[in-house]
Amino acid sequence: LVAHSIDALPRFDGYSDVVIGRNDLLGDYMRKLCERTEEIRSGKIDRSFDNMLKVSTDGRKAALDLRLVGLDQPYDERSKVFNCVRNVTEIYGKHEGCTQLIFCDCSTPKGEKFSVYSDLKARLSENGIPEKEIAFIHSYYTESRKVELFAAFNSGKVRVLIGSTFKLGIGANVQSKLKAVHHLDVPWRPADMVQREGRIIRRGNENENVLIFRYITEGSFDSYSWQILETKQRFISQFLSGSSYQRSVTDLENNVLTYAEVKALALSEPLMKQLAETENEVKALRIIAAKEKEDRKKLKDEEKTSGNYLAYLNDYRLPAAKATAAKLDRYSKKDISEAAKLLSAVLTRGPAGGEAGGTPVKVLCFTLEIPEVQPGKKPYLILKDEGAEYPVETGDSPKGNVRRVMNYISSFEKVTEKLTDAQRETEAKLVQIRKMLCQPDDIGLKLSEKEKKLKDLRNRIRSKTDSRCEDLR
Repeated sequence: LVAHSIDALPRFDGYSDVVIGRNDLLGDYMRKLCERTEEIRSGKIDRSFDNMLKVSTDGRKAALDLRLVGLDQPYDERSKVFNCVRNVTEIYGKHEGCTQLIFCDCSTPKGEKFSVYSDLKARLSENGIPEKEIAFIHSYYTESRKVELFAAFNSGKVRVLIGSTFKLGIGANVQSKLKAVHHLDVPWRPADMVQREGRIIRRGNENENVLIFRYITEGSFDSYSWQILETKQRFISQFLSGSSYQRSVTDLENNVLTYAEVKALALSEPLMKQLAETENEVKALRIIAAKEKEDRKKLKDEEKTSGNYLAYLNDYRLPAAKATAAKLDRYSKKDISEAAKLLSAVLTRGPAGGEAGGTPVKVLCFTLEIPEVQPGKKPYLILKDEGAEYPVETGDSPKGNVRRVMNYISSFEKVTEKLTDAQRETEAKLVQIRKMLCQPDDIGLKLSEKEKKLKDLRNRIRSKTDSRCEDLR
């Protein structure tokens, strides 16, 4: 082990990609998948018997190991198990005491005739790694047993641990001596990849440098799955860094490939990389476009509300306010005191202050009215004068409501100034809203262009693969 601070993250210098060349056995099987998609699309086969989900699942299994789909898998350079065993054995011998994780979501040990887990363990044992130093996370059912396993792994008693993302990706603190992680298959979501690699790129790791291997079979579902994962992660990273300005993000999961995609993979169509990138760009733009549509609707609602408020201000601003301010000068302190008593009597008759819809009450130069329908959170009453209406918010206390009304009346000369300021602010706000609404829909245009490109790519792939499938027949 290289001595370094365990409080620091270990250094990761990039993926070690193990690319497994396309072979005839896999090529033949991919062509059979191509034929199955044709039968499904044409309706010749009952979809309860075969469908695109089954095709996609079988394609991913074949990319991992042909034995999972009932075929022979040579144990040589064309095998993922062979390449993984070779790398694990090399690291085991080179880095004494270090540990390794192998992630494999397909073919977990469930008692099937063939299991990649069991084959890995047998091959590693043949290469000199003791069986007692190899463990399956699936063999440890209880939390207490898992704790014991993790302790043995962190101490180096168990050197190789094999598990799925679901069982081993979350909550497993196994980083102490972890030197390498091996991705034997492709997780579907970026979050799964984060969980897998979070086991090794973690504080508390005694290794200064760590290794992450990805095993990729050419001409299989692997290449497309890794491309999908990469473009999804790129979008999520942009969102988290702020370069995508929408406030919500959806990781659009779909394990089922289309007819044309399966055929293109079967025939190693180079346009598949472009298709994967464009599909994810379209998904990202649709999320942004939906958010912009929602924002634009809110702006239009705000424009309408502000316009109504401005109309109200224009109707009731200057004339009544000036007249009422002049009238108030005619009232003595006694008049004001008597008005307060009358107001108190009126406002103590109801829970919101007075009888809603009752006979209007005159308070100084104002007519007091209590609306029949009150909002739940902010009840109010209305002061009227010369056709103008002035809403005054009320509370639960009748005495407090009297003070609110009398304070409003006594400071009425300031109403004109307040209404003028409100009008100015509302007009400025309307100008800003209308300016934003007039901006071109750049995201919509970009989305339309990308959707057109996506449609064109799919048509080109469909045309090319249909033609090549005919030639193969």
